[in-house]
Amino acid sequence: MTHSLAWSQPRAVKQRGLSTFEFQLSVTAPLNAGDLVRVQSALVHVGNSSFRLFHRMTNARTGGKIATLEQSGVHLDREARRSVPLPDALRSKAVAMLIPTAS
Repeated sequence: MTHSLAWSQPRAVKQRGLSTFEFQLSVTAPLNAGDLVRVQSALVHVGNSSFRLFHRMTNARTGGKIATLEQSGVHLDREARRSVPLPDALRSKAVAMLIPTAS
């Protein structure tokens, strides 16, 4: 199933966007020329104005773990340079896409 977090933006909302403020990368194995990589991504947290994505990279042939990347972001008012709450429609779509994680 394919999901999209895109939404139709009224003119007043066009000054807003999503911005990544932190990456946490953990590389556990090297890649060699010609290796195919499988990337699996999941939305794992949705807050009032924030979100967190988790990406897992594995060797497509062996299944061995190559790296993980945790990406944290925020819904941003570009003009004010401050976080703002996610619009209700976007937040509802995002919450429906959440993948449960072990606490």
